[in-house]
Amino acid sequence: MTSTTFSRPARKNSDARKMIGLQAVKFAREEANGSQVTDRKTGDVIFRYLFR
Repeated sequence: MTSTTFSRPARKNSDARKMIGLQAVKFAREEANGSQVTDRKTGDVIFRYLFR
């Protein structure tokens, strides 16, 4: 059995990477929420194709 211990700087580095990742997610959500989207009714297209 082996035991691995981490020093405090390694944890700080890990915490910093998590914060950068969270900031990237926040930025991506803001960008997605600000974009225009056209409403597509996929079911209508499929049923029109099937029943024509």
